[in-house]
Amino acid sequence: MSKRIQEMLAKSAKLRSVSDVRQEEVSVDQTPRIGAVRTAKLELMKYESELPLIELHEVPGRKRHLTIEQIAELKGNLANNPLTSPIAVRRREAGGYEIIAGHNRVQAYRELGRAKIPSVVFEMTEDEAERSAFYSNLLSPALPDFEKFMGLRARMEHGNLTQEQVAKEAGVSQQSVSLLLSFSGLPKEAISILDSASDKGLLGASAAAKLAQIAKKGKEGRVVEAVRQLAEKKLSQIAAVGYADSEDKIKRQEATSKIIRSGKKSFCSIRRAEKDLRFSFFEPVDEELFNELHKVVENHARRGN
Repeated sequence: MSKRIQEMLAKSAKLRSVSDVRQEEVSVDQTPRIGAVRTAKLELMKYESELPLIELHEVPGRKRHLTIEQIAELKGNLANNPLTSPIAVRRREAGGYEIIAGHNRVQAYRELGRAKIPSVVFEMTEDEAERSAFYSNLLSPALPDFEKFMGLRARMEHGNLTQEQVAKEAGVSQQSVSLLLSFSGLPKEAISILDSASDKGLLGASAAAKLAQIAKKGKEGRVVEAVRQLAEKKLSQIAAVGYADSEDKIKRQEATSKIIRSGKKSFCSIRRAEKDLRFSFFEPVDEELFNELHKVVENHARRGN
């Protein structure tokens, strides 16, 4: 066999050995995505067809909240159809895998009695995992604005990030982030009511921005009550905003004027408007009444000192 033929065979064998490398050991240089989210650059990504559910572990704070109805719909779908979007996981030092994205799919599989689930295993740092988990939820159209706000706030605090930085990291406009962060302008009690409600979609970001502006006017109590009634399904979002902003008008209507009568006749009317107090008599006022009113006001002024 000639030297030239030997060299060609050696090259051919080398090519075959490369093609035989398992898919889970392919390294990538480009920045991968989890769902629609661009994650940090990863040095190695391994693909697994399925992983045992017993080896999967949840990380507190990563699971996206679903209503009972939504969980039931997900289970019904997966009971009759294959899972087309594998979950994303990361290896744990203690063994097994921590779930990055797909907590509810794992829950549905467990409740359906399945043993394994299609998965993609990512080799990444803890910070990269947290970012990937957060942004995979953040960009979901079905995620309520309030949950996006809570996630953004946590990400900003955890990463010590500014609004501009978190917008760039998420790949969304600063205007979108600013609107979601409008929830932070609500009174703490109102935020607590929204956080404890089973329906996280009670209040959208646009309505939250309006309520935050109303709270800045000194109507925090009214805003809290509006959110409470919203949570109790007594008000819609539009009605809640109107309720919170109508406090001053209601007060003026309740304390507009009073009529004092003498028998069947009207004696005088008293009109109050913020710093004004006006008496209008239906008959001429004599000196004695004028002096008595003067003394009443004078005594009231002395008590104020």
